Amino acid sequence: MVEAGLRKSDSQRKLFGRRKIIIDEIETLAKAHALSELEIVGRLDSHRAANRMSITKVQNEIKKKKGTGGSIV
Repeated sequence: MVEAGLRKSDSQRKLFGRRKIIIDEIETLAKAHALSELEIVGRLDSHRAANRMSITKVQNEIKKKKGTGGSIV
């Protein structure tokens, strides 16, 4: 039996799922452009700051661009 304290809450799972989209995109872009993940993170953060976007808005933009085959960075 799993103790109640060891189970992740629904909100934690939902938050991780949202962030996982960004993590996966960073890994994909790093491989596709032969750059380090750290460099991709820097570019993504610059894009986010320049457009005054929250992390959630970045995640939504990634989802939209993936549907059209584009890239955020």
